[in-house]
Amino acid sequence: LACLSFVMMSLAAGVFACKTRPAATEVTSIPPREAYGMLLNDFAVLIDVRETDELEDGMAAQARSMPMSKVDAGGADWEAFLAQLPRDKEVILYCAAGRRAAKVAGLLAAKGYKARVMGGFDDWVGAGLPTKKPGAGAPAAPVASPSTAAGK
Repeated sequence: LACLSFVMMSLAAGVFACKTRPAATEVTSIPPREAYGMLLNDFAVLIDVRETDELEDGMAAQARSMPMSKVDAGGADWEAFLAQLPRDKEVILYCAAGRRAAKVAGLLAAKGYKARVMGGFDDWVGAGLPTKKPGAGAPAAPVASPSTAAGK
């Protein structure tokens, strides 16, 4: 009887634990400085989902571009992007305001990626973090030093 009680309690605890775990498709937000620290430590990749014409003002220095229109279209560009996206790092996304980034983050989370939303490019710039012009090799100098920007 004691053994049966232990099994029943274990099962009840297991069911409770499952109900309290976050869903695999849960997407959380991350502040720009924290995102930058994760990038510096190679714990994450940064994805800009704004359209090509929106990149004229620049993009985060470490960001890769995957325009929302290509995500929506599916197809070869999206599949190639997914194929090279690391599964062992967090995928941090941003756009202009955060809505498109949240949509793509949800798609990635549903595919098993740990996706987070940083918000908008203005948030990155406002935090004084380094930017680059699309196609440029070297990023523009950060407004804040990397140690300050990473919150150290």
